[in-house]
Amino acid sequence: MSPAFRAMDVEPRAKGVLLEPFVHQVGGHSCVLRFNETTLCKPLVPREHQFYETLPAEMRKFTPQYKGVVSVRFEEDEDRNLCLIAYPLKGDHGIVDIVDNSDC
Repeated sequence: MSPAFRAMDVEPRAKGVLLEPFVHQVGGHSCVLRFNETTLCKPLVPREHQFYETLPAEMRKFTPQYKGVVSVRFEEDEDRNLCLIAYPLKGDHGIVDIVDNSDC
């Protein structure tokens, strides 16, 4: 199943992570968001996803660390502001650790 379809299959009752703008974004990239101190989120490009999923182990030390796919959803906070929240996908154990972030 493709990651785009799996994104609709989110772990039940999973804690989400509030995504924040990445202030050091390079021109030419759209919508790069900060997941945590060491992880960025960007839109899923199927060809790029396939590249990282099939990358030989010997090449991984020369590429950015790929941590997997999350589902991103819009949610309102208590002030009715829209927030982007990342959730783990069902059965995807390669993603970064989801931590409790109750800002939104």
